[in-house]
Amino acid sequence: MKYILILLLALPSILLAQTTLKAVVVNSKKEPLQLTNIVQVNSNAGTITNEDGQFILSIASAIDSIKITNIAYYPKLVAINDVQNSDTIVLSENIQQLNDVLLRNFSNYKITSTLGFYNYSNNGSFKLMPESQLAVYIANSQGKEGWIKGVSFKVKKFGKCKNSMRIRILQMDSMKFMPAMDILDENVIINSDDLKKQNHVDLSAFKIILPKEGVFVVLEWLYPNRNCDQNMYTSLSATLAEPANIVWFNFRDNAWSKDKRPRLPNGNFMTPNVGLKVAY
Repeated sequence: MKYILILLLALPSILLAQTTLKAVVVNSKKEPLQLTNIVQVNSNAGTITNEDGQFILSIASAIDSIKITNIAYYPKLVAINDVQNSDTIVLSENIQQLNDVLLRNFSNYKITSTLGFYNYSNNGSFKLMPESQLAVYIANSQGKEGWIKGVSFKVKKFGKCKNSMRIRILQMDSMKFMPAMDILDENVIINSDDLKKQNHVDLSAFKIILPKEGVFVVLEWLYPNRNCDQNMYTSLSATLAEPANIVWFNFRDNAWSKDKRPRLPNGNFMTPNVGLKVAY
């Protein structure tokens, strides 16, 4: 009986250890990686790392794995039991093989245009879960090479838990008309505290060239810093004026899809108020 009583007294701390996961995510230089996505594979539980690369995640089962993703690093899948034995997770930098680089005089790009749907009416909204990504195709209406100077988007509603957003610029797969490889290989994130109704992200320093076939601008919902009901997340403004189906979705870096996107009664599709500032 004495041993049983000792086991019962120890049980709460055992259960706590099984349901709370604490660790820090760093790169190969031991630098902390903030705003990195941490997701339990077999559930919707997830969180992001803080400015020190640390995270705390409540888990449903210790017999599971977590997926760690950061756009500038290779994703990593780690068994939860292994993380409990080591409180530091190291991600490897995703160094892509670049094509030949053409030197350009960016001072020659003097005429600025706004492409996309930022100035359209905002009579719709997109509300997605954390780790969802929305990619909107923006055509190069000038039909010539340009310099991408920034991305703009509008927020429809702030939920109780404001999400941070990650910005991505993707090439278009011209054969399948779908998102392809990243053009912006940096981790560009708008922290939840900096998110506004109208958002303008300066990308001029990255010297990104707008291809003649256009690009996909991707907005990724990151996990809030605390648990929230899914109805309390930030939603994006959208227009109902676009007749073309040019928005793709994915969840947790799965395959991109747009097949299940419903049409509106007037035959149009809902398209987020996202735009590009481009210099030609």
